[in-house]
Amino acid sequence: MPYPKDQPADPQPARERPIASVEEKFGHRRLDEMLGAIDIGVWYCDLPFDRLNWDPTVKRHFGLPEDGDVTIEVFYERLHPDDRERTRHAIETSITNRTDYDIEYRTVSPSLQMRWIRAIGRGFYNTAGEPIRFDGITVDVSPQKKVQEELTAARQEVTDTLERLSDGFVAIDRNWNYKYVNRAGAALLGKQPSEMVGRNLFEVFPDVRSTRFFELLNTAMAQQKFAEGDNYYALFGRLFGIRAFPSKDGLSIYFQDVTARRHAEEALRRSEEQFRTLADSIPQLVWMVDTTGQVSWFNQRWYDYTGTTAADIGDSLWPSLIDPALLPIVTERWHVAIQSGEPFEMTFPLRGADGVFRPFLTRMRPVRDHSGRIVRWFGTNTDISAQQASEEALRRSQERLRASLEASRTGTFRWDIRNNALEWDESLDRLFGLAPGDTGHTLDNFIALAHPDDRQAVSSAYERCAREGVDLDLEFRVVWPDQSLHWIYDRGKTFSDDIGPASMTGACVDVTERWQAQQLLAHRAKLVALAADVGFALTTGDSTHEMARRCTEALVEHLGAAFAAIWILNEQQSVLELEASAGMYTEIAGAHDRIPVGKFKIGHIAETRLPFLTNDVQHDPRTGDPEWARREGMLAFAGYPLIVEDRLVGVAALFARQHLEDETLEAL
Repeated sequence: MPYPKDQPADPQPARERPIASVEEKFGHRRLDEMLGAIDIGVWYCDLPFDRLNWDPTVKRHFGLPEDGDVTIEVFYERLHPDDRERTRHAIETSITNRTDYDIEYRTVSPSLQMRWIRAIGRGFYNTAGEPIRFDGITVDVSPQKKVQEELTAARQEVTDTLERLSDGFVAIDRNWNYKYVNRAGAALLGKQPSEMVGRNLFEVFPDVRSTRFFELLNTAMAQQKFAEGDNYYALFGRLFGIRAFPSKDGLSIYFQDVTARRHAEEALRRSEEQFRTLADSIPQLVWMVDTTGQVSWFNQRWYDYTGTTAADIGDSLWPSLIDPALLPIVTERWHVAIQSGEPFEMTFPLRGADGVFRPFLTRMRPVRDHSGRIVRWFGTNTDISAQQASEEALRRSQERLRASLEASRTGTFRWDIRNNALEWDESLDRLFGLAPGDTGHTLDNFIALAHPDDRQAVSSAYERCAREGVDLDLEFRVVWPDQSLHWIYDRGKTFSDDIGPASMTGACVDVTERWQAQQLLAHRAKLVALAADVGFALTTGDSTHEMARRCTEALVEHLGAAFAAIWILNEQQSVLELEASAGMYTEIAGAHDRIPVGKFKIGHIAETRLPFLTNDVQHDPRTGDPEWARREGMLAFAGYPLIVEDRLVGVAALFARQHLEDETLEAL
């Protein structure tokens, strides 16, 4: 729009006009101080924007020093790029239409500090109606913007949380109008949220008034008291568990289909005898504790190990079996778990019937009902004697390693970095399984002796020492001429001069024994974790399927299986029926869901009652689908018969894409 420069307007620009009196000057100063104190800046612009005057507060809002020059170009440069055109349009609209100017935009300082600024102003016009000034104020509204963003995020978080619920959730006002319905709630009621929100309850479900479902809601609304219960709704032929929370605005209602849960509770009662049989057959000591912390049941293995009987159950039983030195700590942590509802896990010795204390990993977890209330606790004791023996072997091996590095001068080498010349003694030849003189003593030959998978790491480590002057510290494998695998610990000290890294002196030690101890320790730890998870699955599962499912998941997790499965024997038909599968296959309906005893590997294991392991599953004659094994990259199979009290109940098996050790059968 045109702003004539030759049009006489105000002869004295803003902020330069003389103040008539001391009182007026004093008043302006006080006004400036007051506005500065509340972070409000004042700006004056003579049109057509050839003079811009900003007070210190405005300059601070734009990241300018107090003595900084202000031009219209500076104004737009300091605006966020996404806000420039919008702001330019707002200014032009205000001046052209003689409307108030009120906008929020972002400023960006040279240090990239961003502020949200609200600018308020208007134009001033001469007697001819032409714009001559554009004046106003700025306010830093960044704190308010932050609060708004946090409030919006909080509201969205609440909505996201409600949408993630598997339970249904609806909010109803006092006139029984739906205000909010999550997806799970709409699905349970056979609707879409859009079909319910904004409509009345009785419009959506006309027959609801005559149901106990509505009776509970109406009671909560009328009495303004929390109400809950399980109610059958004939329209859906299902039983709903309802929790209604009243407020002055209406009701917040959580509900879920509990029909299956009721059936599961009945199935749980029917499987009580089966649970007892399984609990007595697993290798862990298993027990139940009531909500006060008193043990109410032990499995048979507990009695066998401790030499106690059911008549011995009482307050003094546990203390008599725990090492007196650890009893106060165990008791304190036990009570903390019972009071807080948190799981208990601790390793401590238990006295056996022979009077010997052996280390056990003890775990206790709460079992809750549908409302989250703890109804009992389940606990297991897993013997970890073998694991601790492995840890002790590892500790001794590490001590011997340290002693060797400190005292031994064998297996040494010296590397002239500048000339890339490596010398080593005959002891180092022996570490590589070589006779003296079998290979030339060069760095390239040294690296070539490393396992093919480790050569790049060895080469990179030596290159870094030569480049940066750091010391050498690495482990790598070597394969001896007899194909045996050995682990080498290589430690070298780099010496530098004024030019840079010059030489290295070091030693190599065979740490194969330590590595084997680590492998054994990892294997023992894996067995302990697997045993604990399987024990807990068998004692807390509410059905055969649930127990089998948890067991297969534990096999996949701890044994590295591609998938694991459990078949249960149908004795009448002499058929193994797939009960659970985990890993890459979780469906239990398919080509191998029913396997006759004696057929394929699974049926053969059931027929012979003998475990089976192969690391050539693709060519094994008992593989039912060799093409599938090749396509999926399956290399190994392990299976084990499930026998309880000399009675075959099923088969557990797993497939893996990697080599399986014989210890896998031990784990199964």
